[in-house]
Amino acid sequence: MTILVCNILCAVCLWFLLCAIAINFYLAKRNGIQKEKKSVVETGSMLLFFVLMVAIVLFKLFAFEASASVRTVFAVIGTIVILFGTAVNIGGRLYLKGNWGNQIRIYKDHTLVTNGIYRYVRHPLYASTIAMIYGFSFLYVNPLVFLLNSVFFLPFMIYRAKQEDTLLSEAFGEQFEAYRKKTGMLIYTGRRK
Repeated sequence: MTILVCNILCAVCLWFLLCAIAINFYLAKRNGIQKEKKSVVETGSMLLFFVLMVAIVLFKLFAFEASASVRTVFAVIGTIVILFGTAVNIGGRLYLKGNWGNQIRIYKDHTLVTNGIYRYVRHPLYASTIAMIYGFSFLYVNPLVFLLNSVFFLPFMIYRAKQEDTLLSEAFGEQFEAYRKKTGMLIYTGRRK
């Protein structure tokens, strides 16, 4: 029963996240792009990676066989991580508002968002997506999903975050550099002053 509840919560989180992404696409500023850098790491490629993860789980590729009690513990841990990641991701999107872009963009009226979750982490959307996939690997006790997230997705997210940092530094100069010194890229570092 616990695993069923975890699966339902995971599905609800995925639904809310997909709705938030759709809203981002709708609200994204289509005009007024000051600077843009195309990246292979964008919503479409991230979605393809996630579909691959779902396929691995559905076909039980490299699934870890565990007792019911171990599966339940892993499912609860994974679900907690997914719930937390979803809350951070949607919260980050609410603060980012129209500054979001599928590609790396600086808009003419772009603002540097440093409040909310952005007070602690510069890229909460990337960090929370990584966390959610780790949670997914725990929920379904699948070490292959964990490994692929670590070896492929995490480095791609770091690459994208660095590209974004470069553009933000060019656009906001010292303001961004001061912000960068106070915050971690993907995790909270405690450097806030």
